[in-house]
Amino acid sequence: MTLSRFRLHGLSVLSVLLSAVAICGVASSSHAGKPKPKAAGAGLSAPFAVSWKFTGTQFTNNPAHPVVADNTIYYATGVRIYAMDAKSGALKWKYPTDTTLTSNILNTPAVSGGTVFFGTGDGLYALDASNGKQKWPHYNAKAGVVTSPSVIGNVVYFGSGDQKVYALDT
Repeated sequence: MTLSRFRLHGLSVLSVLLSAVAICGVASSSHAGKPKPKAAGAGLSAPFAVSWKFTGTQFTNNPAHPVVADNTIYYATGVRIYAMDAKSGALKWKYPTDTTLTSNILNTPAVSGGTVFFGTGDGLYALDASNGKQKWPHYNAKAGVVTSPSVIGNVVYFGSGDQKVYALDT
């Protein structure tokens, strides 16, 4: 491990620790003399009950995680992305519907302004969040999309395998 990688790793660990301390209220004096807030999930106790579960395309070691927006769960796995009702787990839509994508989805989708963005080995896709239909032809990133997209305002950002960061107006 090089010194620069060690410093970067050390800074990452330090920032995680400082974030954890700030969340727990240890580093903050704003709670002095007041009852400490309960941690998220403090009212839960084991064993947990499964409300629902959904099975999509099998993809071992899936790097993407579910995203929740407007009572919908968006979940990318393998060569498909799914939208499910957050309360019932019922499938709202899947993309593509009849076939599969030509390459795997290797990142977590982003949802903004009624659009679901996700990347594959051949580019960036934009789907209508309500029905899963493609909003426009995918942006062909020759080296693929290797990071999860991020959206700020009307711009979607992503990293590509060509070691460039792209900013696309939506």
